Amino acid sequence: MKILFLDFDGVLHPLGLALEPGRTIRGKPVARAVTTRYFQWNELLAQLLTQAGAHDLRIVVHSTWRTSRTSEQLAQLLGPLAPWYGGSVSATLDKNDAIAQWLAQAEQPVDYRILDDTASSFRDTDQVARLVRCHSLTGVTEPTVQKTLQEWLKA
Repeated sequence: MKILFLDFDGVLHPLGLALEPGRTIRGKPVARAVTTRYFQWNELLAQLLTQAGAHDLRIVVHSTWRTSRTSEQLAQLLGPLAPWYGGSVSATLDKNDAIAQWLAQAEQPVDYRILDDTASSFRDTDQVARLVRCHSLTGVTEPTVQKTLQEWLKA
């Protein structure tokens, strides 16, 4: 079985703030608000999973959204990705430790990837090696992210 640990912000929709390249005020970077349509890339990821024939894949949510939503609410937010929804990691641990705990409790060995826009959330070397990192403003729309996922799913 393959598991895709999924973040939301910066992956399924752009993160709410963006740095303006080259702009600073008193030596500090300038950020601007980005209008976000939440979950705007769910359909794109669902199409990618369908095209790759990802029948044995489960999505496990590790997004911070898990700390303020029920499992049913998370499934609803996933929309077209809901058929792959396999639950979420612990809401009381940080991402790294919650994923490690989930993997330790898995009934069988799993092949997994972590789809996230923040590498600093992960300390475990195996998790770092399996991280598919997105840019926080382009998420799963990035061709390199899509190619990496497709190659993994078809392997």
